[in-house]
Amino acid sequence: GYFGFQIGEGANNKNSNYGFSGWFYLSGTVGGQNVMASGDLFGELDCCQPWTLERQYTVTDCVGNEISFSYEIQVTGANCNVTEEGGIAEGEDATPVSFKDLIEVVSLQPNPASTQVNLTLLSEEVGTDVRVELHASTGAVVMTLFNGMLVEGAATPIDFNVASLNAGMYQLRVTAKNFVSTKKLLVID
Repeated sequence: GYFGFQIGEGANNKNSNYGFSGWFYLSGTVGGQNVMASGDLFGELDCCQPWTLERQYTVTDCVGNEISFSYEIQVTGANCNVTEEGGIAEGEDATPVSFKDLIEVVSLQPNPASTQVNLTLLSEEVGTDVRVELHASTGAVVMTLFNGMLVEGAATPIDFNVASLNAGMYQLRVTAKNFVSTKKLLVID
């Protein structure tokens, strides 16, 4: 299948703070039945329990010279409020965060698609400069769909054709200022 994953501040615009966001697509056979599925997962990582990652490497060139190096990454867990029983206090049942959408993807229809696709965007800010690109699962830009200004509060339709693309999962990326939003688009034969 295909997948994409981000971690950091506002990952995939699904987190208000530090967190993670990922999506996946799969197809195959389960119990003799053909299946296709996709999904998303995301969460906040405002508190990480302490952990350490150590890596050691030895590199040898073609004449036998060796050099070794190593590094260590540590997360202290300093901002965590751990209960005596274990687990994280306050936050396990926290209300979901709101999306940080400067640009809203109102619709992406049909999805999956084999020919014509309609994308509709809505801006929440006056005179927003926006770039919309379609990326392959490798990250390569397949099409630039829009590069210009959106009018605040006015729906902007963008029609494009995917008939010439190979079947598979693509990522629609909307960029404006420091804002990035992504949506999955499944292209079928």
